[in-house]
Amino acid sequence: MSRKIWNRDSEGPGEDQHINAKGGFSMLNSAKNFLREVVQLGLLLIAVAVVLQVIFGSAVPFVGGDIIGNLTGVIGSLGDGGLVGLISVGIILYLLQRA
Repeated sequence: MSRKIWNRDSEGPGEDQHINAKGGFSMLNSAKNFLREVVQLGLLLIAVAVVLQVIFGSAVPFVGGDIIGNLTGVIGSLGDGGLVGLISVGIILYLLQRA
């Protein structure tokens, strides 16, 4: 048995916040929310690293490598993969849309 509760920070009931039969929040929803935040933080850090490397070149001290070179390498390997690469890109885009 689960029922929806109101989140104090939102205007209405929370989508993923349910009380389970014992009265506590679902641990699985907490883990999903945590991982979603980690992925969003990672994407933000990648975007900042790309912008810094475009502005300052490859000599950005705290980025730690050639981010643009790594991204083009991954995209190139997915492109060389043919149908498997296309399916991989589709799966990655689907997962990013859900996050």
